[in-house]
Formats: sequence, structure tokens, C-alpha cells
Amino acid sequence: FFWSQTCPHCAKEKTFLQNLKEQIPSIEIRSLEISQNSANAAFLSYIGKELEIDTRGVPITIIGKHVIEGYLNDETTGKQIEETVSFYQNNSDPDIIGSLLEDLNNTGGVPNSPVPSVSETPPESQDN
Repeated sequence: FFWSQTCPHCAKEKTFLQNLKEQIPSIEIRSLEISQNSANAAFLSYIGKELEIDTRGVPITIIGKHVIEGYLNDETTGKQIEETVSFYQNNSDPDIIGSLLEDLNNTGGVPNSPVPSVSETPPESQDN
């Protein structure tokens, strides 16, 4: 889940994802803030190139092979996220982001970037 501190849609999705995590404790949510963390912004750009997706706006949520851009509300985008999570709970989950993170850790950072590593935003600093 890529987000920005200044994005109101991101704030809605963060709340939704926190509630979803309470309902489904087994899911892993990687929270990567991009406006204050240049490594995360560089990683998002790298992912955009690797997955051939437009990364100019946030939030961007990647679940398995599914990319969800933007967040309208719980009834629309939230439902789409829930359905995608449910699909991957019942099927094999190709952890694309985890694989890319592992590759970066093994190679020392985002290619062609002065930024050496990517960091998840600690839960206590996710609140606006």
C-alpha cells in the first residue's frame, strides 16, 4: 500500500486497511509512505517500471498480481480490496512486492537511484 501524508483518499484507505487487518489478522499489509520517504518513492517508481503501471498518483495497492489505483470509499474500492484479498486467501498468492523487496535487499537498493533501501512506515506514524 503506497500512500502520501497529504492524500485524503490515502487516509480513507489506511483506515479501511486497519479495520480489514483487525477482521483478518493473517493478512500482511506493507505500508509505504512516499511523500516523506524518498526510498519508498523510488521503490514505487521502480515498481511502476517493473509492472508497467502508472505510479503518478496514490494510493496504489498491490495484492498478488492485482493493482488497485485510487480509493473512492469502502463500498467500492474497499469491496474490491476485500474481494481480491479473499481470492488470494483461497489461491496461491504471488507476493510480487515481497519478491521485488527481496531482490532489492540482495542487490543493495533501487537500481539507478541514490536511495539505498526501502522502509515500511511504522504503524505508530501512519496516523495523520
